[in-house]
Formats: sequence, structure tokens, C-alpha cells
Amino acid sequence: MLPKKDLASTVQQLAQKCPPEQQEALARLTLLSIAMAAQEKATTLDKAEALGQVHKILADAPLARQNGDIFINYSNDIVAVLTTAGTAERTTLLGPEQRAGQIIGRGRFIQSRPIGRCASQGFVGSDG
Repeated sequence: MLPKKDLASTVQQLAQKCPPEQQEALARLTLLSIAMAAQEKATTLDKAEALGQVHKILADAPLARQNGDIFINYSNDIVAVLTTAGTAERTTLLGPEQRAGQIIGRGRFIQSRPIGRCASQGFVGSDG
């Protein structure tokens, strides 16, 4: 077993070694490594690269849906570790409804764009 302090970096290494044809596994490992890095206070995460990867996953509606559980359970962690409050990056990642503070029950976000769309109720709605 790995020590807890090595989990995020190990999952990140697995994601980096994932074959290009395995986009589903790559996306899942990437998101998990970001979520784990967020829970570690000292992280070596390349935030700019990770933010780009999150945007790429969010831009692919089927891929985003497949990883909806991660977006629902770790959206706050992902947003917090990749962006700084009040920045354009955070505003873009959260989408318009989050900026307005319109959150629905149980920590699930209103359908918006882009992270809000993935964390929407049952992933119902348009992909645009």
C-alpha cells in the first residue's frame, strides 16, 4: 500500500502514462489526481496544466458525464486547488449561476457552464 502522502502524485503519474486511446481512463485519473492533490495541502500539481485538462474534459459532454461523480463529489476541491477566488479562471470554471451563488441542495450545482453543467441534476439538459 502507498502512504497517503504519495497517492495524488502516483495517480497523476498513472494519468500521464495513460495511452492516448484511453481517454476515459485518462480523464478519470486526471480528475482523481487533482481532487487528491486538493486534499493534500502541499502539492506539486501544475495548476495551469491541470486547469487546461479540466476544461478539456468539461468541453466533451459524454466524457464529463462519465466523470460526473467526481465533479459532484469534488467540485469544490477541484475549483479551490486550481483557481484563486475572484480570478477570471475561477469565474470561467464555475459558470454564471455559480457566480451568482445560486446553489441547490446537497451540494449539487445548478446546470450551467462548465463545471456546473457537469454537476447538474442527473446530467439532463443541453450539451451547449
